[in-house]
Amino acid sequence: MSIEREKPNIFTTREMVADDIAAVLPMLHESWLENTENSETVSEEFFEKTNSAEWLEGFLANEGHGVVAEMNGEIAGAILFQIETSPEYYVTERHLMVMDVVVDAEYRRLGIATQLEKEAEDFARENNISLVLGEVWAYNEKSKRLMKELGRHPLYVVYGKMVDE
Repeated sequence: MSIEREKPNIFTTREMVADDIAAVLPMLHESWLENTENSETVSEEFFEKTNSAEWLEGFLANEGHGVVAEMNGEIAGAILFQIETSPEYYVTERHLMVMDVVVDAEYRRLGIATQLEKEAEDFARENNISLVLGEVWAYNEKSKRLMKELGRHPLYVVYGKMVDE
């Protein structure tokens, strides 16, 4: 992974470690809460009952990877990703799935999310993976713009509707 890269006078990136979890969780919670507020399919109760610190610790200890961006001695953002086996109909056997990208509100518009996404792409290249995927909620216009800027495009769209039982 090409971490430890520095953008002059702005921020640095490095591999995420267990000690970073406490700083990353509030950003993840904010993002997850935004999903529950903007989608009828996301369960707020799930996030309330899930021990997210335990989940993130397990994710990093197993097959998950993370990179954090630091600025002014604080963690300003993070990206979480993992290598997954691709479905048979994909042209690649494996792909890199970006699970979450978060940036603290105080540090937005500095290129942090872009750099974190590029770190994930570098990780993919270093592991001979040619496909990077990530899910973006339909309401999230900022993330959709970022994906377009990175040269990514929608591969398929999932439509949903809650129906009465």
